[in-house]
Amino acid sequence: IFRIDNTDHIIDVNKGNIPFEYDQVNVICPVYNKDTTEDDAEKYIIYNVSKEEYDTCRITNLSPRVIAVCDKPYKLMYFTIPFR
Repeated sequence: IFRIDNTDHIIDVNKGNIPFEYDQVNVICPVYNKDTTEDDAEKYIIYNVSKEEYDTCRITNLSPRVIAVCDKPYKLMYFTIPFR
């Protein structure tokens, strides 16, 4: 999904908003039934990264800021991330 010509993963936020109005995105974690082993289930960590880290697709900060962790594959979980 991260090819330069693929922009499906890009979301414009706070474009055209009035003061004190902000956008938010809901990240829904994958949910599996009990037939799926934990080793086969996807797990995600969402980090707050700098523009350089985003552009190079590498985390260089020794203590990156974690925004969300999807690590409970049998439980419905989601995170709301506001952009202010």
